[in-house]
Amino acid sequence: MVFTIAWGWLCGTVGVATGIPQLLQLRRTRSSAGLSLIFWQLLLAIGVLWTLHGMLTRSALVTTPNAIATIANLAILEFLRRDRGLPVLRTYALPVALASGLFSVDALIGSLIFGLLITVPQVSSGIGQLRELITNPDITGVSLAFLVLGFILPSMWFVYGVIAHEQAILISAGGTSVVALANVSWATMRRRGMVAARLRVGA
Repeated sequence: MVFTIAWGWLCGTVGVATGIPQLLQLRRTRSSAGLSLIFWQLLLAIGVLWTLHGMLTRSALVTTPNAIATIANLAILEFLRRDRGLPVLRTYALPVALASGLFSVDALIGSLIFGLLITVPQVSSGIGQLRELITNPDITGVSLAFLVLGFILPSMWFVYGVIAHEQAILISAGGTSVVALANVSWATMRRRGMVAARLRVGA
């Protein structure tokens, strides 16, 4: 029990630190090039959802780090919105709608269905970012350190889900880890010049 709690707080600490490299990258480059809008929209919604899930299950180690990480996600999405001149409604309508809908599922139906459903936006966000890494000629706005932590974190939460018998975390972390590994691998190959951008058809 003590190990489970300690591991959970370690996961939470890594989660809080995950957004820092991306924030620093944006500050350094002043560019959102290579970042996926859908990725950060979904990531904001996911952070809000896990914060609320932690409150529902009365788990401080889920609520606290996710609440802090959500603030970082919001800052990054807002930078992306301003950098690209996007309207507020277009930027935030999806996160608000998704968070509202899935929170209702979590509160009314339970953790198992919530865990299955939240996996969809988590995996979709990763796929959205992978698409940008594959097709965007300029990925200077993307932090490789962020992507690496983005793989390590769900892998750690997967272990937590196993030892704590937390179905929602176990299900979502497993799927997220696979896509996160693909993002790290492709970004690394792009940075090393092993692959070039594959422009979208009609681009």
